[in-house]
Amino acid sequence: MELIDTYDKDGNHAGVMDKFVAIETLQRFKCVHVWIINSKGEVLVQKRSANKRSHPNEWDVSVGGFILAGEEILDACVREVFEELGINLTKEKFVFQCAIQKTKGLIPYLFLVKQDIEIKDMKLQTCEVSQVKWLSFKDFEKFFASREFVPHSEYYRSTVLGFIKRGVQGL
Repeated sequence: MELIDTYDKDGNHAGVMDKFVAIETLQRFKCVHVWIINSKGEVLVQKRSANKRSHPNEWDVSVGGFILAGEEILDACVREVFEELGINLTKEKFVFQCAIQKTKGLIPYLFLVKQDIEIKDMKLQTCEVSQVKWLSFKDFEKFFASREFVPHSEYYRSTVLGFIKRGVQGL
């Protein structure tokens, strides 16, 4: 059982509950979405495991996960990258982009990481991630809107595309 903090509509801490109960009862809770780009201007995406409760076998953010009860946001970023990819990164690598506030459900905190990582050096957490691949920004832009990708709102997609494009241009 993983416990997460929940929040009221004003963003105040409302309590702690099991993450699956929070999802099922549409509680507000925080998660991290870490988007990783490399020095070639490529974007890392992951294919969710067939065992996932939501969106099995769909492509998604480089790394994503819940912020555990009492956990600091950057600690969650470091933990999730290590758990899902087997890569150790320092907190300084994670550049906060924004949080997308919602009235119900998850509140993603979006981060950008610029890091060269070889796929062969990753140790995927197979219960979470079945595959990863690097895509050029142009290919990512098309793929992100495809039916193979976890569906995200237009606002989420445009926000992510905006900061990744700026990140790639800054290389």
